[in-house]
Amino acid sequence: MNRRSQLRLVCTVLGLGGLLAVGAGCGGGSAGVESELVAKAGDTVTSFAFAPDGRLFLTEQSSGRVRIITADGEILGEPFATIDTRPGAEWGLMAVTIDPEFEENHYVYTYGTQPAGPEPNQARPVLMRFTDVNNKGENPEKLIEFPLANPEVQAHVGGSIHFGPDGYLYISIGETERGELAQDLSSPFGKLLRVTRDGEPAPDNPFVDREGADPRVYAYGFRNPFTFTFDPESGRIYLTDNGPSTCDELNIIEAGKYYGWPDSLSSGDKPCENPGGVEPIYLYAQAGKKPEEIGSNTAPTGLAFVSGEVYPGLGDGLLVCEFVPRLMRRLKLEGSGKDQVTDDRIVIRDCGVAVARDSNGIIYYSFGTEIRRLVPK
Repeated sequence: MNRRSQLRLVCTVLGLGGLLAVGAGCGGGSAGVESELVAKAGDTVTSFAFAPDGRLFLTEQSSGRVRIITADGEILGEPFATIDTRPGAEWGLMAVTIDPEFEENHYVYTYGTQPAGPEPNQARPVLMRFTDVNNKGENPEKLIEFPLANPEVQAHVGGSIHFGPDGYLYISIGETERGELAQDLSSPFGKLLRVTRDGEPAPDNPFVDREGADPRVYAYGFRNPFTFTFDPESGRIYLTDNGPSTCDELNIIEAGKYYGWPDSLSSGDKPCENPGGVEPIYLYAQAGKKPEEIGSNTAPTGLAFVSGEVYPGLGDGLLVCEFVPRLMRRLKLEGSGKDQVTDDRIVIRDCGVAVARDSNGIIYYSFGTEIRRLVPK
């Protein structure tokens, strides 16, 4: 068996026609968790971010609202901010994150599509920053206004925003269904970007001295890198890239590397390949399908590391929310670089988009308008 074959799903699970009980995984074992409703928002929840004081900030895709759930579990009626948003199939308010020096500067960042003209197909991705003052977003600043999104297709703007352990802000952004942009180093589309808290290029980015290149680019060759996260132990970046109905990937990101798109091969009858690019460590696929089969895609949308000390039934691993089958998996990572997936059990079957963990290691996730959490049994 070649390495590409070994990357296929580690275990076979029941199809969606017969729902498993919460916590059922490979071989029918229990993941030792229960799902608990925390609150309901007014629109589809796309991302979470925890402040040091325990408040949970969340984004609503179409309404453009940033909402707050207090440390006591109450969702506030008045939004933290309402952003002028241009919604669409994969457009809207997509991400929120908290500055690592929040206790001093009170900065909250958002990412999403905003109007770029009067027509519904005119939009651009925008990175914004607010200052939290008593649960209200004050001093709104547009830190980065990206080029226009593709007016033909409301898709592939990404995206996620997270601060890394190095203190820089990372932004994943798709190629907006214009595959050639993923390899074009002068374009921010199809990239993972790395900037300062003010939106300026990080001074040691890999292409900062290359003539004609966007100095914000950290890695490139992505189609739809909807989400990413940092390993809390090593700081490594784990990023998903969603394929064209096949070959959804999990990648470990290195500075300056090319990750294959649009040269990636996914013909439907041959194993997924990234000629000239970094190979993924894992390929997602729906039950009973190979990753290269048309319609195998799961559209991973949320990632978060989970601790076995908090969830003994799950063990250490990487949780992923898969949008198409509406489930959450726990990926067990092994090897010296945590670059081998040896188990991919299903944890729950009601995960929509976002996954995050609080300061105590408790996992929160979204399902439509619901904000839920995993409770260890």
